[in-house]
Order: sequence, then structure tokens, then C-alpha cells
Amino acid sequence: LLILACWPTSLFTLSFQLSFGATLAIVALYGPLTSLVPASWKGSFCEKWVIGPLCVSLAAQLGTGPLIAYHFQQVAPLSLLANLLVVPVLGLAVGLGLLTAMSGWVLPLLATAFNGCNYLVLVFLIVVVDAIASLPGASVRCPQPGPLFLVAGAVSVLLAARFERELWARKAAMYTILGYANLS
Repeated sequence: LLILACWPTSLFTLSFQLSFGATLAIVALYGPLTSLVPASWKGSFCEKWVIGPLCVSLAAQLGTGPLIAYHFQQVAPLSLLANLLVVPVLGLAVGLGLLTAMSGWVLPLLATAFNGCNYLVLVFLIVVVDAIASLPGASVRCPQPGPLFLVAGAVSVLLAARFERELWARKAAMYTILGYANLS
């Protein structure tokens, strides 16, 4: 809200839409997605290191997918796999960047060492992303959906957050999808 108060036109920028679309979808959908995990997996290594990150990635993809299809006319089916590999490495890069910034004032030589490590991490990250992007089916072209698709997608994501507890949300999502299908 602060960003919109200071720069109201940022609402119409793709970076704002993707950032907040992903964040909103993660906040809204992570709980419902993790509730689908079998009870026997709760608290396991698999839930913490595979299922949890997979649910975050899927939620983000559901939140940004319609926008990416609209602006770039493509979908990325392998992004779930890519995110499982890339997000932990990206966390390491951010941590090393913070260490560099904090130590740079006092111990510039140590900051240089952190920067060197971060360079290696970022090069590895680029190699992994390039390797996944070069796989067949990593990116699939699609026709540009209309603005009504974006509205129906956003409404469906917001309603999906209530699926588990509310019958009206499931019905409203079904009517939204059917309404879109009939209007498009």
C-alpha cells in the first residue's frame, strides 16, 4: 500500500504485478496446498525440504502464470523443478550478499572473500537455470489470453484459498471458471 501511495502508477508495471501476484498467491494458497499432504508425511524430511518448497513454488506459479501468459505468451511447466533447485541456492546468495555488506565497512578483505564466494554461487545458479531452460518443454508458447482471463484467474486464486473451509468458495470458483469459459 505504501508503494501504491507513493507511486500509484506502479500498479500497471509488470514487476509490481508479478511480485504481488506471487506474494498474494503464496500467502493465500500455501495453507490449502499443504493441507493436501498426507498425514503420514507431516513433520517428515520430505514435507520440509520437498513438499513445502513445492507448494510455495506451485502457489507462486499459479499467481504469476496468468500474467506471464498474458505478457509473454508462454508458460513454463518446468519452473516447479527449477524453483526446487534454485530457491535454496538463491537464499545462500542473499546471505552471502548480506555478509558482504555488513563486513565491508570493517573488514574489506573479508567482504572480498564473501563476494568471491557469492560470485561462484551466482555462476552456479546461472548454469543451473540455463540447463533447465534448455530442456525440451521448459517453455511452451501459448496464445495471449485476454484481460478477462486475468480477472478470472485472480478471482479463482483468491477463492482457492477458501476451498478447504467454505463450500461457497468452491461454488464461486466453479461459476467463475464456467462464466469465463462461456464469455471467452
